[in-house]
Amino acid sequence: MHVQRVNHQPLRPMATISLVVMLLFAGWAETASAEKPGPTYRRHRSRIVWQPQAFESFSTEKEFSKIIAKARRSKVLKRDAKGLWPFHFIAFLKSKPRATKLTLVWYRLNKKREQVDFTEFTVPADGLTLQAQLMLKPLMGFKSGDRLEARVTRLVGGREKVYASCRITLK
Repeated sequence: MHVQRVNHQPLRPMATISLVVMLLFAGWAETASAEKPGPTYRRHRSRIVWQPQAFESFSTEKEFSKIIAKARRSKVLKRDAKGLWPFHFIAFLKSKPRATKLTLVWYRLNKKREQVDFTEFTVPADGLTLQAQLMLKPLMGFKSGDRLEARVTRLVGGREKVYASCRITLK
């Protein structure tokens, strides 16, 4: 874990102890979550959950589960007042990527899948989720009425390894 200090003054002894305790607790929490992901992750593993607005904040696993369950019902993404499609998402990855770059790839669902666009994200190599936001624009190849599949992927040995996916219709 990397800790960045804002000021360059030396830490006082009590602050140092607090920082060490905080780091130990954070390290324990990361280890515990890495060994046993929560029920919301397990329930939505390999899926991208999305909505047109930013996700609400939460303080418990139960609240998080409700927010995700509500967002999961979304199937149609509507344009905003500017003619763009806002896309806020959380990808629950199938496994740890073991790489620092993942790509969100958009495919148009026709008889033959055609790639529309892609966006690259930098992630922790041992992370199990990716939360981000995008604005889909007509200039990027998106159009109203498109049925799309979004996939979080990375190329491994020349083949696309899919970590999470979802389907969307643009209106």
